[in-house]
Amino acid sequence: MHPFGLAVWQEYIYWSDWQHQSVYRANRHDPGHQTTVISGWKDLMGMAIIHDQAQPTLIKTNCSYGNGGDYRGMGSTTISGLNCQMWNTQSPHKHSRTEENYPFAGLGAHNYCRNPDDEEFPWCYTDDPMVRWEYCSIKRCAKLRYEQISENMTFWDAQERCATLGG
Repeated sequence: MHPFGLAVWQEYIYWSDWQHQSVYRANRHDPGHQTTVISGWKDLMGMAIIHDQAQPTLIKTNCSYGNGGDYRGMGSTTISGLNCQMWNTQSPHKHSRTEENYPFAGLGAHNYCRNPDDEEFPWCYTDDPMVRWEYCSIKRCAKLRYEQISENMTFWDAQERCATLGG
């Protein structure tokens, strides 16, 4: 494990692992049982703990970074133009991608595109009984640029380096 950040909220401890690009949680009274909250999340610094019912909260955007695991926009159309099925319904397609099974994936009483299971891009079940699911028609966000920073660099040196790179 390569911990990056740590937070304690109510009964839970949350931590991120930069190598696995994941966020985990465990009950602080029973730390031996951990669960994965989010995997494949490229922007670990964007995590914000707001409330027990919304852990962690991600910024809503109209575009998708990487595989879109953190996409929380309102796109609801597939690449072939089909409308998305609501995540909290089992018709026309029965599925296990529910808010109960994926509590931090942004699923619920809506039909917005999401990527709860680490696919290549946000997707949805369609409202067409003949087409189970498709990737969504969402634009990709501009790529973020990351720069390796030396361990010996001070905060002020790092801030200056970021400024010269346009960050």
